[in-house]
Amino acid sequence: MSIERISTEEFEKEGYLQEVNRTFLHPLGLNLIPITAEPFFVVEDYRDDPEGCMFPAGSIDPEKRKNINRLKEEKRDARFEAVGGFLQTV
Repeated sequence: MSIERISTEEFEKEGYLQEVNRTFLHPLGLNLIPITAEPFFVVEDYRDDPEGCMFPAGSIDPEKRKNINRLKEEKRDARFEAVGGFLQTV
């Protein structure tokens, strides 16, 4: 079985990178950034900063947020049916 991959460029363009950072990593003081020379990422560590990590004012793209929300809605019913909620419990 072959597993498809999303490119680093698409991951950023479609809003996945922004939303992973905004909703999960930034509050913990971490920042995931792509390395443009290779299809890899680097996680910056700001855990020593009391407020965690934040995007600069005005830099959050609402269209990217809408794109991710649309995808979540498309997956919602199937996820709830499969695992009892959107997030799989531990």
